[in-house]
Amino acid sequence: NAEPGEGEVPDADLNLEWERGYLRGDAPHEHVPLLMAKQGGGDKRPVAILLHGTGSCKEKMIPHINSYAQHGFLAVSMDNRYLGERAMAPELSSELALVAEDGSLNIGEGSAALAQRLNVWSRLTRPARLASYQLAMRRSAMAETQEHPFVYDSVWDVIRLLNYLTTRDDVLWQDGRPMVGLMGVSLGGMITQLAAGCDVRITAAVPLISVQCFDLQRAWKTWSPRVKTLQVAFKAMAEQMGILTGGDDVEAEVEKASMFRKLRMSLNAALFDSLGIRDQIEGPREQLISEDDRFMRELGVNEAVVKATYDQMNPLLLDGALDGPAALQAIAPRPLLMANAGAGQRCPIESVIDIFQSSKDEWTVHGCGNNLNLFVATQPIIHHSVREDFLFAALHFLRMHVMGACDTATGALTCGSPDGAAVSLVPGLSGVLFNADEDED
Repeated sequence: NAEPGEGEVPDADLNLEWERGYLRGDAPHEHVPLLMAKQGGGDKRPVAILLHGTGSCKEKMIPHINSYAQHGFLAVSMDNRYLGERAMAPELSSELALVAEDGSLNIGEGSAALAQRLNVWSRLTRPARLASYQLAMRRSAMAETQEHPFVYDSVWDVIRLLNYLTTRDDVLWQDGRPMVGLMGVSLGGMITQLAAGCDVRITAAVPLISVQCFDLQRAWKTWSPRVKTLQVAFKAMAEQMGILTGGDDVEAEVEKASMFRKLRMSLNAALFDSLGIRDQIEGPREQLISEDDRFMRELGVNEAVVKATYDQMNPLLLDGALDGPAALQAIAPRPLLMANAGAGQRCPIESVIDIFQSSKDEWTVHGCGNNLNLFVATQPIIHHSVREDFLFAALHFLRMHVMGACDTATGALTCGSPDGAAVSLVPGLSGVLFNADEDED
C-alpha cells in the first residue's frame, strides 16, 4: 500500500483555514468531494492539487495538505472516482452513501454525518474500500457503461476542479494563467501525468510511483503486478472470452514469462548495475512479479485478456496515444518530475528510463532540459511504496516551479544530469537524479 497509512483520519493542522466542498455533477458518480487548506490572510496563493492512490481517500492526504499549505499553497485534494466518500454507494449503505437513492447529495442538514462516513471508511478492510471501484471497472470492461473509472474519468474531474479553482479570488495568476502544481501518488500519479498533458493550466507536475508504459509492460511480460490491482475487471473479461481458470499450462506459462523477463533483464544489466540494484531486480522484484503472474494466470488472465480489457476499459491506451510516453511528452516543455522506486514491481524502472530517454527531446528542443527530471530511489531498496525523499522532492519541485522559490531545498533538485547523479535528498536515503539538460560542450 503506497498511502500514508491505514486507520484513523490523520490530524489536520488547526492553525490553517480548512474548507470542504463538493463539485456537483450530472450523474451520481460525477459529484466530487473536496478538501482544502491554506494559511490565514487575504493573499492570493498558488495551488497544489494532491491526488491519492488506490484504496485511499482525500483525508489520507491530510499530512501532505498540511505540509503544502504550511509552505504557502492553497492545498487541495479530492476523492478519485469510486474511492473515499465516492465509494459509499446506496447499495452498500443508504445512510452513509454520499448520494442518496433519489440522486440527492447527503451533505445537508439531516443527512448522514461526514464524521460517521469517514469513521466507517477508516475501519473497512482494503477489499471493502475497493469494492465500488472494482465493480465500476468491471462494468466498464464489460461495456455495461460508458464510464472509464480507471484514470480517465478522474482526469476529467481534475479538469473540472481546475475550472472551479479559476473562479476563486484567492488563487494566484501569472501571465494569464493560474499557478497550479499537481502531485499524485500511484493511481493519483497516473491521473497527474494524463491531466497535466491534457490541461496547460497545470504549471508543473509530479507523478510519484506511477510512470509506466502499459504496452511495454504487456510486451515485456511485467503486466501482472498492475493488473492484479484491477483484477475483477480482467477476470470478468477472461470469463467472457471463455478462458478457463487454473489450466494445466499455467506453470508452463509462468515459467515462460519468467525466462523472457530474465532475457530482458540481461539486456538492461548495465542500467541496473549503474543504479546498484541488479541483485534486487533479479531477486525480490522478479519473485514479486512471478507471484502476481501466477495469481493472474490462475484466474485465466493472459496477454490476450490484458489487451482486450484495456482496449475496452481505457481506449487508446495500448496503441500509445494515451500511454506513458505520449502522455508525458504532451506536458513538455512545462516542468515535470517523476519519482520511482528502483526495484518497484508495478512500474519497472527499465521502462521508466526508456520513457525518459524517448521523451527528453520534447524538452531539450525548447531549451528546457532542466524542466524534465527523474528521481530513482536506490538505497535502501523499496518496491511499490513512497518514502520521505519522494515527498521532499515533490514539495520542493513544486515550490521551485510554481512559487519561484530558490533555497537550499530547491537547490538539491538541480544536481541531476542526463546520465544520472547520485543524491541524498533526505539523510539515510539515497537515489539517482536524472534531468534532460544536455551540456553544450
